[in-house]
Amino acid sequence: MLQNIYDLAEEIKSCENQTEKFQYFIELANEIPKKNQLSVIEKNDENKILGCASNAWVFIEKIKNKIVIRADADGSISKGFLALFILGFEDATKKEILEFSVNDLQELGIIESLSPSRANGALSSLNKIHKLVENL
Repeated sequence: MLQNIYDLAEEIKSCENQTEKFQYFIELANEIPKKNQLSVIEKNDENKILGCASNAWVFIEKIKNKIVIRADADGSISKGFLALFILGFEDATKKEILEFSVNDLQELGIIESLSPSRANGALSSLNKIHKLVENL
């Protein structure tokens, strides 16, 4: 059930310029539900995403057979990109999350929306999410 991430990607594609795209990521950051936010204690080295331009963390757990992604970042755009995964993977199965690849991000036009350092952070975020989901 990855329709959420495809819908979000369409919103990004509809932005007319880079400024609008960044504004959209900032808006996404503000839409992270409380249940998907990290506590101060969870912002630790184990949960840190290496390769992000800003400090970013992700924690994944299974609650009642549902995968819950919780994340945060110091930068608004990085946090918005994490929100893309949080909101986009909501209700997704383990298999669906693991099958969503870097190529999917590129095909959806999401990576081209970002600077090279932010794109690297987005790819690192997806890789970290995959690693954590695999270990569930």
